[in-house]
Amino acid sequence: MLIPDPIINSFHLPFVDWVKTNCSSLVSHPSLNLPWQTLFAFGLWTIWLFRNQAIFHPSHRPPDLLHNSISLASEFFYFSDAPSGSAAKKAIHFKWECPSGWFKLNTDGSSFGNPGITTSLQAELRALKDGLVMALELDVLYLAVEMDSLIAVELVSSNKATNVFLSSVVDDCRCLLRRFEQVSVHHIYREANSCADALAKAGCDQAV
Repeated sequence: MLIPDPIINSFHLPFVDWVKTNCSSLVSHPSLNLPWQTLFAFGLWTIWLFRNQAIFHPSHRPPDLLHNSISLASEFFYFSDAPSGSAAKKAIHFKWECPSGWFKLNTDGSSFGNPGITTSLQAELRALKDGLVMALELDVLYLAVEMDSLIAVELVSSNKATNVFLSSVVDDCRCLLRRFEQVSVHHIYREANSCADALAKAGCDQAV
């Protein structure tokens, strides 16, 4: 991985100073469009997780450390960039409803038990892509999509550029969505997406 020029000299510092300098750096990675402090912190964390896995679960397939660090940093960056508020809590009643004259696609992704190969956001996006491909193969023209990942909904619904790590699957989903006569993509609560959630978890339990 290319290290940003402003912090190259920090790699000659004592360990504690090296960690503090990189974790507090305000520069961004020149090609990944991610804050360096986020990439660095998740890089250290991934190495620590790999060390523990190698000791306690030596039979597991080792993850790609660089790939996993970028993936986790990307997901954290998009989650932390989402707006947050302190609105008062209120009861919300919801249920699954069938749209009149349309087909509905409920998707969910799960990375549970996946040793460093994918993250939950990637799993959500890949599940959406698979669902859209299936709908097109069935000649569906009018499709209502529901997902319980707000970040995934915002990514595929906007024209905002994503970082290089997520751009491929996001661009694929955007391209597939444009092939329907009419399509809508909405966020729903997990409780209203329980069937898709159960299927995603069941898929993770199956041996690959």
